[in-house]
Amino acid sequence: RHTHTQTHMESALFAKARPLDTPAVDSKTHTKSPTVTGSSVLGIKYNGGVLIGCDTLASYGSLARYEEISRIHKLSDRCVFAATGEYSDFQFLSEHLDTLVLRDFTTDDGATIDPSEVHQYVSRVLYNRRNKFDPLWNYVVVAGCSVSGSSDDETRTPFLGVTDLVGTTYADDMAATGFGNHIAMPLLRRHTDRAGGTQGLTREAARSVLEEALTVLFYRDCRTLARVQVADIPLDGPATVSEPYTLQTSWDVGLYRPA
Repeated sequence: RHTHTQTHMESALFAKARPLDTPAVDSKTHTKSPTVTGSSVLGIKYNGGVLIGCDTLASYGSLARYEEISRIHKLSDRCVFAATGEYSDFQFLSEHLDTLVLRDFTTDDGATIDPSEVHQYVSRVLYNRRNKFDPLWNYVVVAGCSVSGSSDDETRTPFLGVTDLVGTTYADDMAATGFGNHIAMPLLRRHTDRAGGTQGLTREAARSVLEEALTVLFYRDCRTLARVQVADIPLDGPATVSEPYTLQTSWDVGLYRPA
């Protein structure tokens, strides 16, 4: 027979119990999958700088929810970055890098943070978050103008680097993330090879190639729009990010052709 004390202890024990699917009050939450996402980012060097471009759509799952967002962020006159993936993580990374650039400016030591240093820093941030099993769900493209040498003998070279969500990095003459890595990269390589390398590409030719690749992505990727932004980082001037504009498209092919 249960005593009063045993009954009281059992009641207290079951009162503290909770269903297994109910999280503890102090539990941590982690992003298990991106929610609002942006698609491909493309980049290409030319003989006087580097261009990056992407569309302005942020999809909520498969819903084309936000059609006028910017996924290109200008950090300084010599550095711009853009991202594929979770938009809120892109916003977090933008604020984080703005703080880094501001700290570098207020140090006032005569040195300016280089795009290649931003690229390496982003890779460490993403790798750190990956090790916490709470990654920033982004593929990040950093583009800019790297400066080396003294002020009297300064050398400027275009820089273009990519970092994925686990911190893997590479730098190249061309870059593409998301579906663009499969669809757009062959187009970028073909036009660059025909020009004899990036040194044979003018700004106008590089922009034309970029817009052609973004147009093909609009045709082939259901998570894109024909409305895009392009950032230009020249070696002889400040970086600029264009206002959103609409690509010229045509569906007069195959079964889409009107009778």
